Amino acid sequence: MDSFVILQIPEEEASDEVFELAFKRLTEVYEKFTAHLEGTPIEKFNKGKENIDDEEIIFLIKESIRIGSLSGGAFDITLFPLMELWGFYSADYSLPENEKLEETLLLTGLDKLEFNDMGELVCGRVKIDLGGIAKGYAVDEAAAALRQAGIKNALFDAGGDIYALGFRDERNKLPWRVGIKDPHGEGIINLIGISDKAVATSGEYERRFELGGKSYHHILNPASGRPAEGKSSVTVIAPTAKKADAWATALFVMEVDPALELASKTEDLEVLIITSTGEKLSTPGFGELIID
Repeated sequence: MDSFVILQIPEEEASDEVFELAFKRLTEVYEKFTAHLEGTPIEKFNKGKENIDDEEIIFLIKESIRIGSLSGGAFDITLFPLMELWGFYSADYSLPENEKLEETLLLTGLDKLEFNDMGELVCGRVKIDLGGIAKGYAVDEAAAALRQAGIKNALFDAGGDIYALGFRDERNKLPWRVGIKDPHGEGIINLIGISDKAVATSGEYERRFELGGKSYHHILNPASGRPAEGKSSVTVIAPTAKKADAWATALFVMEVDPALELASKTEDLEVLIITSTGEKLSTPGFGELIID
C-alpha cells in the first residue's frame, strides 16, 4: 500500500502473530481491490479483458453505487479516466484543456456500470477505481481479523482511515483518542474519543500539485471533472471504515449546505466540515465525541 499503517494494541493483548494477522488481511484486500497492480481483477476489467465476477468486489461495487445514488452522484467509482487525465496516478500532472476534459467526462458515470444475467460487471464500457471505499473496507477486514483472533481492543490506522476497536483502557472504559488534522495549519483542530467506530477524513491537502501558482487536489467532482471546491476537509464518523471512507469523499464533493443536511439525515453518520474559509460545521452528535 502507498499509505502508512499504524496498529496500536494494549500490551497485554499484543503479539507478533496478531500484528502479522492484521497486516496480512489488509494486504490481501488491497491486492484484490487495487486497479494498479498487473493481473488484479480490476486491472484486467479496466483493460477490457475480463468481466468482474468476484463476489467480494461486486459487493463493494454495489455499495459504491448505493452511496453514489444517495449522494446524487457525488461518490463515483468511474472516474479512473479523469484521474489519469490529471496525472494523479502517474504523478505526471497536467491541467486538462476544456475540450479534452469534456471528452473524458463522457467516459465516466455510474449509469455506465452494467451487470449481465450472471451478476458480473461487464467490461469494456467504463473503467473503475474503488480507492474511495476499498481502503476503508480493508481496515474493516483487518479489524474483523483481530476480533476473530480474540483481540478486544485495538486502533487501526491505514493512511487516515481509522477503526477503533473496543477501548484504549478497557478497565476504565476510556475510548480511543483520534486527532483531526487542521487543514489550514499544523497540528490538530479537534480530539475525538471513539469506541467500536470508524473515522475517515477527505482533505484538499492529501494529494495535490501546483501549476501556475494554483493548487489542485485529487478529489474530483464527477459533474465537472475538476477538483471539488468549497471545503478544506470533511471528517466522517461511522460504524464501519468503508462507510466513513466513501461518505467523506461524497460529502467533500457536495455543496456545503446540502452535504450537512444529507449527513444529518443519514443514519449512524456524524460529520465535521471545515470550509475553505475555515468555518467549522458539524452534525449535532459530532460535538458529543469531542474530548476537551
